Amino acid sequence: MIAGVVFCPQAPLLHPLLAPGAAGDLDALRQSCVRAVQQVLGPAGAADAVVVLAGGAPAGAPVARTPLPVAPAVGLPPGLARFGGPAVARTAGAHGDPAAALGGWLLATAGWVGPAQWLALPDDLTGDDAAAAGAALSADPRRLALLVLGDGSARRGVRAPRADHPDAEATDEAVASALARGDAAGLAALDVVADPARARELAVAGRAAWAVAAAAQAATGPAAGQLLASAAPYGVGYVVATWR
Repeated sequence: MIAGVVFCPQAPLLHPLLAPGAAGDLDALRQSCVRAVQQVLGPAGAADAVVVLAGGAPAGAPVARTPLPVAPAVGLPPGLARFGGPAVARTAGAHGDPAAALGGWLLATAGWVGPAQWLALPDDLTGDDAAAAGAALSADPRRLALLVLGDGSARRGVRAPRADHPDAEATDEAVASALARGDAAGLAALDVVADPARARELAVAGRAAWAVAAAAQAATGPAAGQLLASAAPYGVGYVVATWR
């Protein structure tokens, strides 16, 4: 069953060693992510295991869980080292995928010491495959917490990595609203979650992970949602929320 879900960005810059000069810009967002993980994992026994999931896998890749090392909270995991940062601070033993490494670091920073798994999702994941992956998570006999990593639109204004899109802000607001309500069906029904082409148009990286999380929660039952943060400091939509 799903004991709780945490939604965080998958931005590598959440790790403070990657952008020490600009770390202050993301301090509040980083703190919200750690607080969200702590709230859902909560006291001992709230969850038996954590599954970290994000998009970015190659098209057509199989959807399968693999073990995720939860590296020490200090140092820079190898999966994030490609983005820069001090080489002397790099931590051995962490996952090589950037999103997985970020997830492992967030779990360690929040104090999680239990088992963790990694679920990499192709960005073109179909609705049927998302439903199947979500149902498999919900059917796990353990109490699973999900750490869902995904960014909103990367087309938010002049600072964005991609050209500004007139629908970008409204799209991110719709996602944040569904997360705040704990509305799994509403999240899954949004065009940017249901339609891979729409997600590509708006440069939304969270689409596949949100779709699977929505399916897992829908198969488990209703949830209470809480929105902890919603911002676009670098022209990319970042949201932090919990479902419990």
